[in-house]
Amino acid sequence: MKLSKNKSLVFLGVLGWFASWAFFAKWLHNHQWRFFQGWIEAFTASTFATGLLVDLVVVSWMMIVLAVVERKRLGRVWCGPIVGSLTV
Repeated sequence: MKLSKNKSLVFLGVLGWFASWAFFAKWLHNHQWRFFQGWIEAFTASTFATGLLVDLVVVSWMMIVLAVVERKRLGRVWCGPIVGSLTV
């Protein structure tokens, strides 16, 4: 796939990454930069929140496995961004 055909995909990925970090930074600032308290709060806020976060963790591991197992098919160009997207 050519990058020019995937501009909207790259744009959405970068937008989502920046938006996620912006909300994360805002939360940290409002809670005296207590990172681990955020994880405790997120996983214990409600059953709904716990379900969403468990899904996020499982999908994150799936993306790592995808990048490792399918690295030949995806190519070096895409494996880095796939794993890099997990920085959120």
